[in-house]
This record gives sequence, C-alpha cells and structure tokens, in this order.
Amino acid sequence: MDLEFIKGQFTEDPLEQAIISLFEEQGYTHVRGGNIHRQFDEILLEDDLRAFLSSRYADLTENETAKIISRLQNIPSAPSVL
Repeated sequence: MDLEFIKGQFTEDPLEQAIISLFEEQGYTHVRGGNIHRQFDEILLEDDLRAFLSSRYADLTENETAKIISRLQNIPSAPSVL
C-alpha cells in the first residue's frame, strides 16, 4: 500500500482507509457502522462480545459471561469529576 500525505491537505479518509486495509490484511472483516444492527445508544455489541468470549474462553460459564458483560455495561460513559 502506497499512501501519499500532502502537507496541509490531510483528511481523515486516507488514514481510515489505511487502517482498514491493515486490519483486512490481518484477517479482520470490515463492516460499515450503518450495517451494524443495533440501537444508536448501544455501546457494546453484546452478541458479538458474547460470541468472542465463548470462542476465546471456552471454560467460561454463561453466568460468568453475563457478569463480564454486566460489568462492562455499567462502566460510566464519562469520566467522573473529582
């Protein structure tokens, strides 16, 4: 991949395309955000996370998986002010 960035004419698109290409070369599948079926405010893709956890950690019980997902869902979206 040969990318040319001209000083003062940088846009986010060439960088995004380069990163997508790098991930695809490593075997990842790129899916555009509009093609992911979820609620707009849904941060976690729970079904994908559940599938990943069960494939990566086969010894996890369903209860343990649910606890992991629950903890992730309860992380505040904004940093707390001290």
